[in-house]
Amino acid sequence: MIRLLIVDDEKVIRDGLTTTMDWEKMDITVVGTAKDGKEALELCELWHPHIVLTDVRMPKMNGLELMKHIKEKMPNIKVIILSGHDEFAYAKEALKYGAVDYLIKPVVAEELEVVLGKLIDKMCDDLYHDSLIVERYREMNMAFEQYFNAVKTGDYEGSKTHLLKMVNEFVRKKIPIDHFQRLCTQIVTTFLAMLKDAGYNTNTEFFQPYKNVHRIIMNYTKPKELIEWLNDFNNEMIHWIMNNKEDNHATIRLAIDYIDKHYSEFINTEVVAEAVALSSNYFSHLFKKCMGESFTDYLNRKRIEKAKELLHQNTYKIYEVADMVGYKDYKYFSIVFKKLVGVSPIKYIGIQK
Repeated sequence: MIRLLIVDDEKVIRDGLTTTMDWEKMDITVVGTAKDGKEALELCELWHPHIVLTDVRMPKMNGLELMKHIKEKMPNIKVIILSGHDEFAYAKEALKYGAVDYLIKPVVAEELEVVLGKLIDKMCDDLYHDSLIVERYREMNMAFEQYFNAVKTGDYEGSKTHLLKMVNEFVRKKIPIDHFQRLCTQIVTTFLAMLKDAGYNTNTEFFQPYKNVHRIIMNYTKPKELIEWLNDFNNEMIHWIMNNKEDNHATIRLAIDYIDKHYSEFINTEVVAEAVALSSNYFSHLFKKCMGESFTDYLNRKRIEKAKELLHQNTYKIYEVADMVGYKDYKYFSIVFKKLVGVSPIKYIGIQK
């Protein structure tokens, strides 16, 4: 939600604005109120509000002085000025300091709602449209392609590595937080666009919150918070993709076909997973889910069945058979054979005679 700070030296006005406006309807939360500019500045540093609604004439530090400090220390905060009929000169001065608008007291709720609505729409539009300019971040394009592929294959660790590649440089350079917000918005919008291009249905209820991701990202004002949010987004996307692959069984059939053709060679989960474009961890999980046994158990069973056929021919020596079905270690072959068949290769030959 949009964070708003109310600043006025009159308690009745502070309380009135806090309680009479339908803030939830506007997606706004009032993070606090202050009776003067000095107290408001302290709250700004504590809460990092998106918008400050402030009176002009106040004791200790007036609205203009508050704006000067905000402009120097927290230029991303938007300020709306409240002024009396006889304070128009102050309002004009405030506009010079960057106030986005002003309202004449007493404040009319409908007018305030209109002003805030326009401001919030502009803030979101600026963030959203700026996020679409991919060329501003060309240096991260290659990392993004690698990141997208890692997410598609269920590679949690790889995806996190590539995600950090895209943001760490911006953190190191200590770019303004609004630039970081734009970067994060771009990562999400670009990812969703690539997901759609890859044939996934992104019009489901699951993706609805991300259609206005710029509104979500505006709530995070520190790099650490944004990185944590991106990591959560990353995990959710991987989980969704892995649970919505349209043809997991077809993928495993490809894996089985690959094993049938290459069982006599050196193969393991990494080799076969790469052949079917999955991460090894997810491939292992998916294989067991579809086949009811682990990849290693299936491969051993495949090799031993073939070994039994070769031994039955009584043409090859046992160590030759072991090598022909993919076991370079004769002793290990004998152990696996006995475990699956119940007897050693030598006894099996004797039984067959």
